[in-house]
Amino acid sequence: MEAKISLVLLANGSQAALDRCLDSCFRQSYSEFELLVFTDETVQVAREDERLRVYET
Repeated sequence: MEAKISLVLLANGSQAALDRCLDSCFRQSYSEFELLVFTDETVQVAREDERLRVYET
């Protein structure tokens, strides 16, 4: 069993940059992670994945 890691992403202002970052995270060969995304109201996370947790600040 591989260790699970947490990735923390702070997102504000750039929807395109956030989308590229999420794509990159989910394309990785290592899949035992959780992705914690903290956003403000300027960006939206429109992705469904059991590893993804979104918190609006």
